[in-house]
Order: sequence, then structure tokens, then C-alpha cells
Amino acid sequence: MLSITEYKLNPCRLSSIPYWKRAVYQVHRDLLIIHRDDLIKETNFLDETIYFRLKHDLNEIKNVKIDNDYYFKNINVNNIADLKNVMEIINKSYDDIQVTLNQVIEWTKRKVFNNNLWIFLINNVTQERVALGIAEVDNEVGEGMLEWIQVLPDYRKQKFGQAIVNELLKRFKNEVDFVTVSGKCENITKPEILYRKCGFTGNDYWHVRFNER
Repeated sequence: MLSITEYKLNPCRLSSIPYWKRAVYQVHRDLLIIHRDDLIKETNFLDETIYFRLKHDLNEIKNVKIDNDYYFKNINVNNIADLKNVMEIINKSYDDIQVTLNQVIEWTKRKVFNNNLWIFLINNVTQERVALGIAEVDNEVGEGMLEWIQVLPDYRKQKFGQAIVNELLKRFKNEVDFVTVSGKCENITKPEILYRKCGFTGNDYWHVRFNER
């Protein structure tokens, strides 16, 4: 059993997921999760997905300038319209992921939920929600976690993703010891590049494999 003290020494190398999830989620019996450094060549698997996992120490948070027509606003998780907006932005941002309103509501009931870490980026003129950021905090470990950083397709390449990440990092400052994030390496939106631009570092990659039966 990995202790909190051990985990904090090198979180992205020692675990493919945040510490709090280790006690909540069980790995499916047909799933192999292997760090790249421990990889042994195997041929008996159906599919493989590779995930990066990066860390930010919060020592330096970069400033990103965006158009003055946009501003951040906390998501009101007691407002169904806001939660529907969260669902819609996520679903419009992916071809292979779709979430339900009930799933979004369930996220607000997690022990790591913090409403100050749920934010929209809003167009001041049209009031359209063009992007969102959702992060969580594990107070026991002192770990912040970026969960969803989404920009609607029509609003990409305007540094909105960087702006959201940096806004959340500022909110984490003096609240946690470090922040982690993970994502698919082969995602067409290249999230790893975004996070590295925002100061995340590391070389930890996790291979997720499905065994044949």
C-alpha cells in the first residue's frame, strides 16, 4: 500500500492516478497499467492507450494575456443551467467522450470538490460560455488536480486553454503543495503541449493495455 508520504515524493511516477482515486476506483481485471520505465515487451494485448502525467510545483505561474472581451466566472453548481453548460462544452469538445448531466452532478459530490475550482470563460458581449475549467483538491495529500480543461472548437488557438489553466493554478497557490494533470498522448488537441507551456513538467507516461482472454 502506497503511503501519502511516499506518493508525494514522486506522484506521477508512483501512480497513474491521483492518490484519492486509488481508494475509490478498482482497476478492471482485463486492464494492465504500466509505467513506461517498467515496460516489458508483450504481444498478448488487444489495444493500448498511452497517457502522460505531469506535475506543477506552483513556484512560477505564467501570465497569459487574452482579449478583454472575455472574463472568468465561477460555475454555479446549484444552477442546472450552468451544469448543462458544463455538459455541453465537454460533449462539443470531444468526438469520443460524452458525459451526462447526472455525471456532472455527481462530480460536485466528490470529497475533492471545490466550487472555487469550477470556472467558465465567458464572452462579455454575447455572454456565451466558450470554455471551462474544472479542478479538484485533495486536502489530505495537499494535491491539486486538473480534471477538465475544455475550449469550444470555434474558440481554440486564442490561448484560452492556457488562460484557464493559469487561472486555476493561481487559485491553487498557497492552498496545495503541487498540482497534477494527465491526458491522452494521442489526443488531436495536443493537451500535453498546453500543460507544458503552463509550466507542468515530468517524463512519466503510463501505458494502459487490454488483455486478451
